[in-house]
Amino acid sequence: MNILRHIYFPVFLIALCACTADDFRDSTIVAESLSVRFSQPNQQNAGGLSSEIDNISAFRFEDNILKEIVSNININDEGVADINLASMNGNLFFLANAGKIIEENNFQVDNTMEDDFLSIKSDVDGMNHRGITMTGKLSFAGEGKDNLEVAIRHSVARIDLASYSVDAKVNSVKIKDVSLQGYVFEQEGKTEDIFDKDDIIKDFGDTPFSNGKEAIFYLPEQFGNRFQVEVLITANGAWKRLRAELPEILRNKIYTLKVYGSGADFAISVDTGDWEYGAGSETSGIYKGIVDIDNSVLSDAVYVNSRRDSVFVDSWDNSFTLAFLSEEGADCRIDGNVDKVEMEFVQSRSLETNSRMLKVRSMRKMPGVA
Repeated sequence: MNILRHIYFPVFLIALCACTADDFRDSTIVAESLSVRFSQPNQQNAGGLSSEIDNISAFRFEDNILKEIVSNININDEGVADINLASMNGNLFFLANAGKIIEENNFQVDNTMEDDFLSIKSDVDGMNHRGITMTGKLSFAGEGKDNLEVAIRHSVARIDLASYSVDAKVNSVKIKDVSLQGYVFEQEGKTEDIFDKDDIIKDFGDTPFSNGKEAIFYLPEQFGNRFQVEVLITANGAWKRLRAELPEILRNKIYTLKVYGSGADFAISVDTGDWEYGAGSETSGIYKGIVDIDNSVLSDAVYVNSRRDSVFVDSWDNSFTLAFLSEEGADCRIDGNVDKVEMEFVQSRSLETNSRMLKVRSMRKMPGVA
């Protein structure tokens, strides 16, 4: 959802608390420094990756035992991070945007086993809490300190809806018999079906979706089914129910449900593609404004990222007020809408001449619904 047309930054209201882990390194140990470049599979460069990662932590294991945790790792605009470690032995695992998962699991040096760490589970809220959780691995066996690269992947799949027909308006989307829990790390081979299943629904209510594309669900990786999709539309005054199937739902993939047709004939197709940086979740353009945290009125359930260009809200009822600081001459406006979110600009009480205030009410949503 773009709130600003000329102030280019997104304010996400993601229905989905991050505590960073302590750095458990012994201060008497001389640290070794290395540079790591993060990338994604099938991506030519790391441009944009830093905008997707709000926080990242590293976990170093030796002989199947956790030996070191490094938190608050900074990634530059080229996707490179400088990391200090007590040793360059074993395996180094990365968790990005996973503060809630780290807090809930309470990983402990000299206690947590690598096998248990790689088997951690979470619900979709945990993996989409303050940005999409991402994972990566670096093995020091045979690796030097230079030109190290880590492939980092989203822990969930994203489901998009696209409809550009002037005749069709989408009222709701349902995916049947899916899990809202899953593994945070990719598992070796296909795993057995151990998670509860449920139907998930995106209801557009009084403002049916049309003429656009947006993310509507985030789902953990899951196998063994072809998942039934039902899309309810109105076209030329008539209600129609369109059906399709999703294949196995794989992490780091985007599945696009495309509604197409004209007149009385409509259908839906499913396209599968790799998750590209920023697709459906970041705005392009030049940043001309940021969230003014000091003058905003935020509840505990509302979190502003470190760049102050994104806002995350949990899936419960929330009301808050955002203050923005913008460049002189920038134009603030609400562009588009989000289901169960009400917004309006209000008079700013700040002495800053380029400050605007936005009052937001986010109503309770089903977990996993964007």
